[in-house]
Amino acid sequence: MPQLSQQVFIDTSLFVSFVDRGDLNHNKTAKIFEYLGKYNFHVYTSNLVIIQVFNRLEKDLGTLISHDFLKTLLQSNIEILHPSEAEFSAAYRFLKINPQQQVSLVDILNARLMEKHNVPAILTFDYWHNLMGITVSRLINP
Repeated sequence: MPQLSQQVFIDTSLFVSFVDRGDLNHNKTAKIFEYLGKYNFHVYTSNLVIIQVFNRLEKDLGTLISHDFLKTLLQSNIEILHPSEAEFSAAYRFLKINPQQQVSLVDILNARLMEKHNVPAILTFDYWHNLMGITVSRLINP
């Protein structure tokens, strides 16, 4: 496998597939998390992702699972990034300048946070627009 950056951002779809054992990507995600730990990756996510995951788990799998997810995440070494007011303003400008792109506010904010922290890749099963030069990690499709 080619050399991978030791920094990666985890998106909503990856957390959900890891927690939900019935998800089609669960086994693949478990191996990815094992790889990240084995090779000491610096792992990031955002408070926006955590809120999305928590709400989805609570709706689909119940309160106990969503609370366990949050407790485990807060005890982990995953660094949680938080967008500032300036980053919200920049995301708004991006949306205004690029009305033809169908990209979510959360994706834009996460891309800005990754760019700010020099995180070159995202782990996601969702479509990614390669915003700000951020690409999907090769760990998804080695």
